[in-house]
Amino acid sequence: MSDGSLGRSPFPPIASYGFLSDCETTTLIAPSGNVEWLCLPRPDSPSVFGSMLDRSAGGFRLSPTDVTVPAGRRYLPGTLVIETTWQLPTGWLITRDALCVRPWYHDDHRSHTYRRSPTDFEAEHILLRTVRCVSGTAELNLDCDPVFDYGRRSGRWEYQGEGYGDAVVSVDGEDPTLRLTTNMRLGFEGRSAHARTRMSEGDNVFVALSWGEQEPPTTWDDAYDRSWRTAEFWRQWLNHGEFPDHPWRIYLQRSALTLKGLGYAPTGALLAAATRAGADNVNGPNFTIADPSSAAVAATEAALTDARRRADAAANALGMRVSGVRSVGLDPAVAPTEPVAGSTPEADSDEGRSPPVEPGQAEVRVTAVVVFELDS
Repeated sequence: MSDGSLGRSPFPPIASYGFLSDCETTTLIAPSGNVEWLCLPRPDSPSVFGSMLDRSAGGFRLSPTDVTVPAGRRYLPGTLVIETTWQLPTGWLITRDALCVRPWYHDDHRSHTYRRSPTDFEAEHILLRTVRCVSGTAELNLDCDPVFDYGRRSGRWEYQGEGYGDAVVSVDGEDPTLRLTTNMRLGFEGRSAHARTRMSEGDNVFVALSWGEQEPPTTWDDAYDRSWRTAEFWRQWLNHGEFPDHPWRIYLQRSALTLKGLGYAPTGALLAAATRAGADNVNGPNFTIADPSSAAVAATEAALTDARRRADAAANALGMRVSGVRSVGLDPAVAPTEPVAGSTPEADSDEGRSPPVEPGQAEVRVTAVVVFELDS
């Protein structure tokens, strides 16, 4: 993660995005404090924030008013928690962003997502953002503008409870339903939720976006505890590694944290990237054929041989014989598959269907339409 630079493009350089993960979901945050990529409830689901690709496809910004370039930005050492420092003419703010992780909480019932042996921790399904005013005064703005299904569907906001600090949004009640909780006062304008407040030295603000069964924080103390607990999870995980006492140690640790963050804990799969093109292997690796033309030739021969076998069987049943071929139509296609890591898709038991595709394979299908001539 590097500092953003000013330029003509409205899109930040890809290297300037901060990366967060809870080992089930990933998100990318721009230097401006805007969440510009988040897919829910899984990393291969449609996006709810997608402004890194289209500025109208949704975002979630929490930052000072009229300031887009931070004074400093870093990961808390040994963690996937982002800390951003903002300097204003009147004061200083520090924000921290994290995808929360907590000790395993499915004690009374099994998780519907895990296919491997669970560890001692799991995702809370909460994107938590905290702000502290450390000097002077500052105006803080919150703009949460989710646009579902890659920017194609807008949701409807509704308050929860009696106050202004709890709201939900969804599209016609469909999943995912997002819940926004904060100690700011929310208001709605179209598809967006907004809030603003003036902070003085010592003031604290939290904003939590949640999409799971766990209750989000409703107080600053609860939010702070969850942020600290998430940072501690990453630090304790990193302690299991062995890293040399060397100037490059922090880079090795950052690489290890990134790889851990790209893992999908329920299956053990490793995502190729945080964006949709790289997240399509959440159920295990995808496979392609290096030379599909030669595979298609072999599949065509097999299809024609099978067609002749079927024609001979039909002719024998009618007391006739195959005398020739009138026409042949072929439609070859290479079909990639997505087998779950460490498992095999169930075989199709119907007569004449293809055998199952094993992990590490891809499938080539050829549809052959052959018209035969029959003689008595």
